[in-house]
Amino acid sequence: MNKAKTAALYSAVIFPGAGQVWLKCWLTGVPFILGTVYAVYLLLDVIFSIAFKVVDQIQSGQVSLNPLSIHEAISYEIAHTSGLLTSLPMIILVSLWLLSIADAYRVGRTQDKQSAE
Repeated sequence: MNKAKTAALYSAVIFPGAGQVWLKCWLTGVPFILGTVYAVYLLLDVIFSIAFKVVDQIQSGQVSLNPLSIHEAISYEIAHTSGLLTSLPMIILVSLWLLSIADAYRVGRTQDKQSAE
């Protein structure tokens, strides 16, 4: 398998930026990795804030310890959380992932052409 396909697969399957790192393109790989880590952090922050709100409601007795009641409380919190808080990290994450795959393929193809000459 050539470098372009291998690097694109690394960025697609392992982690965004992994293909660039495998190609030793640190200046493009590390920002993809850091951006992805930040997007995951933002997403986890929203998830944990919702979880802590539901836990507080359970501890105060507002929500019973019934799985259906917990599910309803989680659904309510998700519905009343700003859509931007949840959609923006996902948009960033998916965009970085796709850009990383395309960039890894592009850089790998360039290196393949250079090694063929």
